[in-house]
Amino acid sequence: MSYDINFWKQGHSLDLTAEEVYAKLCSGETIDGLARLPVDEILQRLRERFPEFNPSEDFPDVELEDGNIEFGWSDYHFRFDLRGDVGSAEKNAIVDIMADYGCPMYDPQVGTRYDASEGTELGEKPKFEDPTPQQRAEAQRIQEEFLAKMQSGNTKKSGCGSSAAMFLIVIIALIGLLWEAGS
Repeated sequence: MSYDINFWKQGHSLDLTAEEVYAKLCSGETIDGLARLPVDEILQRLRERFPEFNPSEDFPDVELEDGNIEFGWSDYHFRFDLRGDVGSAEKNAIVDIMADYGCPMYDPQVGTRYDASEGTELGEKPKFEDPTPQQRAEAQRIQEEFLAKMQSGNTKKSGCGSSAAMFLIVIIALIGLLWEAGS
């Protein structure tokens, strides 16, 4: 499973939604109203927390026991792509480091930015928790059920669209279970 979390600091309230800011940042656009970040300081803090992190690499990432984190940034934002089973300690460390620089988290998977005062201040920081054994078992059950349905019930040609739709439904269910664990 893969998802991203994003951080930026606004100098003043914007006429853009957090979703619009995110989309513009993803496409490399400049947004008037975002505060310039102390990138070197933030990178140093990230290196302290994740010693394997090397910001001079083309695609810097950190391999973890059951996943990895890919780092991306500009002078105005940071993005972390979390793949596999990234633990709550790592996620919370990222949130805490970025909060120290006044950057609330934006989670595009649920369309939520954890900010206050028209986007110019931190709001309540999200706290991630690792899924319980029951939640992990439920996610595994959903995945196995999906795979069994795909293998047994789809002998006729149904095309990529229906397979992709079923896969997407399972992924959304798994994200929901894991997000619930962090709420």
